[in-house]
Amino acid sequence: RGGILARAFYMISNYVLEYEIVTGYYEQYDVIIIDRWYASTCGYTVARPPKNDSSNTLGSGEEEEQRIPNIGDMPDKMFDWPTDLRLRPNILLVLQIDQSTRQKRVDNRASSIATATTGGGEGGGAPSRFNPWDERLAKDIALGERILEALHRVRGPDETYTINANNSIEDVARQALDIVKLPMERHLNPQDHFASNPLGWWKYMGQNLQLCDESGKRMHHALWNLQVSYNSSNGSSSSSSGLLIPILKTV
Repeated sequence: RGGILARAFYMISNYVLEYEIVTGYYEQYDVIIIDRWYASTCGYTVARPPKNDSSNTLGSGEEEEQRIPNIGDMPDKMFDWPTDLRLRPNILLVLQIDQSTRQKRVDNRASSIATATTGGGEGGGAPSRFNPWDERLAKDIALGERILEALHRVRGPDETYTINANNSIEDVARQALDIVKLPMERHLNPQDHFASNPLGWWKYMGQNLQLCDESGKRMHHALWNLQVSYNSSNGSSSSSSGLLIPILKTV
């Protein structure tokens, strides 16, 4: 039902998944969708630290909330993406749901599983206990809020968005597609995306080279040089509209 070994398993799983992605048969511009990754591991761990020993036993509800530091008071480094986990998501989608709706879905899922395991007999059998987090979230409402706050503090994904998951599957899918449309266009075909915004193109390339942050501010105090090239002979710097796009390179 959790603890140090469970957390270690989930942490190692992040690296196993990275290995599977790197060694898999993926093309350069394939879109990879992952259900949870390190952001989830980090969010759940800092929101509810595992029990180390009897002297660090956490209670539930109000008692537990008092003994766990506020997410906002924790140092930024606790939310840094591991340096040895080289792959990072371009977009992190956080599905947010009301407690009442979440509980209804948990109950329906448990009922469906119980009915399936008992062959549809009357009563449906005992509720499913395969996910202890369902019980924890039901007992401690603030736990879900801490997890959401921690997810938004994780530093690694290029962009993080929240989706209202209270509605239908179709509505959630529509929200997700609306969010990822422009970032995917920018990632897969950046020169066309920035054809009418040269400064945006420079900022985007500077971020990819880790020369500036999201606001365009230089990330390093040391001097750095850029080479701007209009190598149009091979057509690599021209957009589909025929406009020449400057290419930034470190030198």
